[in-house]
Amino acid sequence: DFKGQANGGKVQELLKAVLDDTAKEEADAHKAEQDAQIDFEDRLALLTRSAEELGKTITDTQKAIADAKVKVTENKEMKADAEKEKKSIEEYLEDIKPQCDFITKNLDQRKANRAGETKSLEKAIELIKGTPAYKSLA
Repeated sequence: DFKGQANGGKVQELLKAVLDDTAKEEADAHKAEQDAQIDFEDRLALLTRSAEELGKTITDTQKAIADAKVKVTENKEMKADAEKEKKSIEEYLEDIKPQCDFITKNLDQRKANRAGETKSLEKAIELIKGTPAYKSLA
């Protein structure tokens, strides 16, 4: 026998343990890499869905803003038209105001005049009824 061969079994056992540990570490590393890849793909899918949802939200918001701008423009046009119409009405009212003021100012006098005219017409009717020509027709 050679000297030191008795310990050769221990070295072989030690090398086998190192080999087993290395194989286990490699398997663990592959498993960890596989788990990390699955986790990455899951997160990527989640972020992709989130990006799509945010893109839709952005699109919807941009559409709402565009619709609001159109509505604001329409409202401004309607306001401008209403202001033109109001100005036109105010000008018309200002134009007829002197006539209205005249009627208001002279209303009592006009009522008195109408009452006098009514009395005169009633008197005329009485006089006509008293004529021989009217009596002959009646």
